[in-house]
Amino acid sequence: MREERTPGSIPTIIKSVTDIASSVGAVTAYLVAIIGIGDIPYQKTTSLLTILATSILVINWRWAKLRSKKKESQGGAAQKGRGAKTPPTRSLLERLLDPIRTTSSENYTQPLILRRIDAGVILSLTLFTLGWTGVNITGVIRELSTNPSLTCNDSRSKDELRIVIADLQEPTAEPQLLISDSIYDSLVNYEAGDFYTVCRLFEPVKVVTIATEIAETHDADIVIWGRSDAVIYKIHLEAPALGDPHRNLSELGISEATSVEFQLKEPEHISFVSQFALTELLLLNGQVAEAQARLADALDEAVREELNPLDIAEGYYLLGLFYDPHFSTVPDEEKSIESYSKAIDKNPNLYEAWLNRGFLQMILGRNDEAITDFNYLIENNTPYKGSAYVNRASLQSDPDAVMRDLDAAVEFAPEEGYFFRGIEWMNRGEFQNAIDDLEKAIEIDPEGYENYHYLGLVQLYAGEYEAAKKTYALIIPYLDEDILDEVIVDLQDSAEVFPEIKPTTDEIIQALQVAELP
Repeated sequence: MREERTPGSIPTIIKSVTDIASSVGAVTAYLVAIIGIGDIPYQKTTSLLTILATSILVINWRWAKLRSKKKESQGGAAQKGRGAKTPPTRSLLERLLDPIRTTSSENYTQPLILRRIDAGVILSLTLFTLGWTGVNITGVIRELSTNPSLTCNDSRSKDELRIVIADLQEPTAEPQLLISDSIYDSLVNYEAGDFYTVCRLFEPVKVVTIATEIAETHDADIVIWGRSDAVIYKIHLEAPALGDPHRNLSELGISEATSVEFQLKEPEHISFVSQFALTELLLLNGQVAEAQARLADALDEAVREELNPLDIAEGYYLLGLFYDPHFSTVPDEEKSIESYSKAIDKNPNLYEAWLNRGFLQMILGRNDEAITDFNYLIENNTPYKGSAYVNRASLQSDPDAVMRDLDAAVEFAPEEGYFFRGIEWMNRGEFQNAIDDLEKAIEIDPEGYENYHYLGLVQLYAGEYEAAKKTYALIIPYLDEDILDEVIVDLQDSAEVFPEIKPTTDEIIQALQVAELP
């Protein structure tokens, strides 16, 4: 007697779920390949090949169905063979159109309406494939002719700015963070991003020198790179064309970067970092006012979202630069001071903000406030205390205090210290001391044209005319047209004050005017 067994419902369900999951995975991979959003090189090439392969398979399949004919009996075939006449020769076009003609005498397996539907599908798919190929062929050629580790969104003009976002450098044992992809997507999707191209570099950048090399190799205006290891999480931005090319977009200790709180705010953090980068692009594009407004809005949002204070401080410092008359074409001293102050409130250790704010306070005649900022940099033994000594010296009323500050500047910032102390000696008429200091300044910075210029002036005042001629001959490799004009004006003004040096200054000016500038 045979034993009855109930169907294995659980294995059946598992198999069904597995089949569905496999199908969903295959469909997802197929769509990713077509849309070109996969994190792989040759995205457009993969997309185009996927479309071509799909179209060829579907067209072959439907064409076979369209041309399929009914089988004839052997008797009918024999009878047809005995009495039939040889059909007239027809053109290729007639044979292709035959399955969809009402007058067709062929015995097809499908009715006419279905054959015409198939023909419409084949025609539509062919036109779609040709259109898709036409739209994407330029990107495919660009991909095949460039580095496969670099992929870019569609570029509209060779004059567009280019930003390259590298992989975050991470330990190989750790799961790779997706922040680089997120920044890429954010900048690609920016609604007014038609003046720049965004590229993804599928390799990490370890140091700033490599970042600058990548900028040169890939013709990039901005390179974003960073690292996340057992100590720190850091994202940098390099913009070689800017006067201050290196930025810290984000910097956190690794324990804070991996905290649940930070991960929950990661979308807002990505948005802030992307806006940070976008303002640099706007600045490079000459849209300074828009860069100022956009960064200010991004910072307001970051404050509301209570993002990392150190990142916000870097943002306010950058906004201060955007308004600073020494860096900006759309300056506003008050807004610059306000931005530097907000940066300091968020991060008192952002010493660049103290220095810049103090210098602006000095320019505006707020000497007490300026001295307070410079004192902070000096008393806290910051890396900028040498520059602070130089600036504070210019505010001192006591000549001895001026020299004490400049002596300290020589100790902590020799390049600046020797130069400004040399000028102070010159103003005091101590020409030999001035010559000694300015010659030391040249030893430290042999490419600084101002070192040669002021040394030459002091030599003229000291009556060392031949030495002055040699000094101004050395300045030529470091001049451009604008600087040359400034030097000539200074020489002419000096000759008016000291007529005895005019013959030599005229000779020097003539030599400079005929010199071949770099």
